[in-house]
Amino acid sequence: MRSWLNVILISNSPSGKKNELKRYGSNNMLIPNWYDSNIYIPPTDTQRIKFRNDLGFAEDTCIFVSLGGNWYYKNNGMIVEALALLPADINVLYVQVGPQGEGAPLESAARHLGVTERLRCMGVVDDPKMYLQAADVYMMPSSEEGFGVAAVEAMACGLPAILSDVEALCDFREHIPGIEYINPTPQKIANAMARLSRLSISNRRCIGAAIADATQKNYGLEHGATGYLQLYLGLNTQS
Repeated sequence: MRSWLNVILISNSPSGKKNELKRYGSNNMLIPNWYDSNIYIPPTDTQRIKFRNDLGFAEDTCIFVSLGGNWYYKNNGMIVEALALLPADINVLYVQVGPQGEGAPLESAARHLGVTERLRCMGVVDDPKMYLQAADVYMMPSSEEGFGVAAVEAMACGLPAILSDVEALCDFREHIPGIEYINPTPQKIANAMARLSRLSISNRRCIGAAIADATQKNYGLEHGATGYLQLYLGLNTQS
């Protein structure tokens, strides 16, 4: 494609660029993925309270949320196990947005571990953004990811994040300070959840605001679109 059609190949993350160079010998141009920064924004205090009320989230409960199907590599089951490791005096709720899978494995695990009151599985929803803007912390303890668009959208909504220290997700470290990185095990997830849940709401909101600002600057709509525009303009100039 490169030799015969002059195709320019794009990698959407530094980790992806390294992998494609190693696996295919293709030194691609890097234009990171982006999100719709006109839609995913931090809520006002009034909006946050309204969304929490609409969803039935108590103000004194620290809401941890994840987006995406309960695929094996997402490690959502570890989050449920982590709920059982948290002290009883920590008031938390884990909200999983996306398909849970046949047999409701997360809910079954929660019943077995005695933490059903700390889990809410929402399935497929019409407006996932509302859950992000109502939550306190985003979680993505995946074993692998391609880029992590859902994590970017969550951080853009002003959520502190607990992410696995794996390829693609670790690329955010350079651009977005304040992310809680872990090597996912139930205990390490529980430790991270405990640290963030013990912060005051104002402290979490302050951390989230800085994360949202860095996310918008590095992965906003104009960022990736500008990269492609410059590429296309350069090609047109050459032709």
